[in-house]
Amino acid sequence: MRSKTILLTAVLTAGSMAALAADSKSAARAASGAAGSQLAPGAVNDPNSNPHGAPYAVWGVRWWQWALALPLHTNGVITHPLFTDGAVDCTIGQSGAVWFLAGSFAASAPSRSCAIPRGKALFFPLINAWVDNTGAEVPGDLFDPPGVRTLPQLQELAAAISTPASLFAIVDGASVPVTLSNRGLAAFQYRLPNEDNILQFFGAKVPGSAWPYGNTPAGTFVAPAASDGYWLMVEPLPPGVHTIRFGGTSTGGFSLDITYTITIN
Repeated sequence: MRSKTILLTAVLTAGSMAALAADSKSAARAASGAAGSQLAPGAVNDPNSNPHGAPYAVWGVRWWQWALALPLHTNGVITHPLFTDGAVDCTIGQSGAVWFLAGSFAASAPSRSCAIPRGKALFFPLINAWVDNTGAEVPGDLFDPPGVRTLPQLQELAAAISTPASLFAIVDGASVPVTLSNRGLAAFQYRLPNEDNILQFFGAKVPGSAWPYGNTPAGTFVAPAASDGYWLMVEPLPPGVHTIRFGGTSTGGFSLDITYTITIN
């Protein structure tokens, strides 16, 4: 057996919150249901309706895969959506009918503005976490606990990290109800850039000599991972300027309040 140092990545971001309290088992139902219904532009999609062909759990995985696949910098400037505020580029890494809005790794109140083409639904976290075992050589570092966690253990930890004390979401001044149905949890795998990736930003040597899979021309692949959290899907907004505000507090005390001012072209 190859010996290696193990990195546990347990990362919390936040994105939207409303009054909510329940034990994690009763919250464990991932969003699912019948085919997505037709909603008016700007309407908030029912988490149980499989919006745009997938439940919230699957969209949550896709959100993490999007966020983790992006490099931190462009031409030496930090452009990653999770690390920027002010005027930002919301087109980074986006494709298809559903675009993603970012949370933040810092407990703060970032304000962002950007332009988004018409016809794009918006999906973002209310509060969420991802956890995995990844290789690192950072003795004594927070991301260097002993042992390898099984997938059920990773899922349990992701659930504990993403448990909300409060949640809120406001679209164009209207408060959006958030319920247990907004929770989505799933096992997944993801790809990192070989250089300038999020794990390296947090001090992990991934890829590196301790990472068993090395790297490929397509990037570094990580599995298993666990995603958990509360999410929101907003249907395409009409042309014009719109405000989406979301955030909240986890039971661990992480608080966030994010505001996006979005111009729909």
